Amino acid sequence: MKDTLDNLVGLEIKFRESSKNKRFLNNLIDSIVHYLLVIALSTIFGAGLGFSGNVEVLEDENTITIFSYLLSFLIYFLYFSVFEYYSKGKTVGKYITKSRALREDGSIMSFSECALRSICRFIPFDRLSFVGSDRGWHDRFSKSMVVEDDGFLLSKIEGMEL
Repeated sequence: MKDTLDNLVGLEIKFRESSKNKRFLNNLIDSIVHYLLVIALSTIFGAGLGFSGNVEVLEDENTITIFSYLLSFLIYFLYFSVFEYYSKGKTVGKYITKSRALREDGSIMSFSECALRSICRFIPFDRLSFVGSDRGWHDRFSKSMVVEDDGFLLSKIEGMEL
């Protein structure tokens, strides 16, 4: 196996970027996971407030609205940043569709790069930036790409510095 890895060094590795349809499916799956996390954590938080006797907080619509938005944004940011960093470019959607986010040079992203990619998703109309382009703003601004993950080649180079 070591001979195979040694033979990869010095080769130019080409990645196939994921199609728009696959990217849409990634987004749909990750949005469902995000909403399920928001619902679960909101329920836990609300139950905690109820059990602690702080029910008056739950009666104020403005407080609930602000809390809901902040919680949703925080979960969205952490979901993508943490998942893409610790799973080397994958989220639940990318696991299911067998794709992966990488730097433009094909290497694994650092946490700060994953965080930048997540922050760029908050740019208004980011999802519409795919119209007429194969890469969205969160890809371009963070200098990343989403590629097909066939499993074999990427599993061999994950630990290597490219």
